[in-house]
Amino acid sequence: MVAVAILSFVMAGSYATFYSFNKSMKTSLEHRDQSETLLYAFETVHKAVRGISDVHQTTATVFEFTTTRMDGSTERIRYWYDSANSGFVAKSITNDTSRTLVDNVTAVAFTYYDRFGDETTTQIDMNAAKLELTSEREGANGTKSVDTETAMVTFRNRTL
Repeated sequence: MVAVAILSFVMAGSYATFYSFNKSMKTSLEHRDQSETLLYAFETVHKAVRGISDVHQTTATVFEFTTTRMDGSTERIRYWYDSANSGFVAKSITNDTSRTLVDNVTAVAFTYYDRFGDETTTQIDMNAAKLELTSEREGANGTKSVDTETAMVTFRNRTL
């Protein structure tokens, strides 16, 4: 009887440890997935923004521009924060296609800079942009985790 009681305590402890480990692992994997999604979004933006030839619309949450590729072709692109769907969206105005790059976004902020590194709102002077994305995910025990990532990109074709 004593052996069964001891075995029950050991089994209960083992189950609690396994359950806690499993929940922790799931949270860790979800965090990694969110980080990879943010990295993909930043790589996509960086690739497009480097080749900017013309800037069309700039606000804190919308950035629209024409990019010139290495082969000489151009594409007009708009990045914006879709607050209704909590997403960071890329739209090719040239091809009339759009896709959400990151879900569960709570804030997007674009800041624009001239060639001297000073903030500017004058489109002709823009030579770089900073993108700041804040996303939220569900954590362990119903808690929320907020990730904010920032990237700065200099426009290769906009050296004035």
